[in-house]
Amino acid sequence: MDFEHIIGWVSWFFRCYPLLAIGIIVVLVIFVYFKPKEMLKLLFLSIAVAVISYMLLSLGDSMSHGVDNKDKMITKTRRAVD
Repeated sequence: MDFEHIIGWVSWFFRCYPLLAIGIIVVLVIFVYFKPKEMLKLLFLSIAVAVISYMLLSLGDSMSHGVDNKDKMITKTRRAVD
């Protein structure tokens, strides 16, 4: 998961759909102003989900590299034995 990709996508969205982006920001500001407790709960829940998904994706990515390296080592030892 690359943060530069996410930032690039957000900037693209703001350039292509400026009215929609401003509308979303205005709605979020209104909700934060009138219901700050609920919005903070939603914010913390969103951050927790993002962190957990980032950790799982990183773990899966590192596991795939380990499996690839293991397969390469098995192939090398089979060639040496043959």
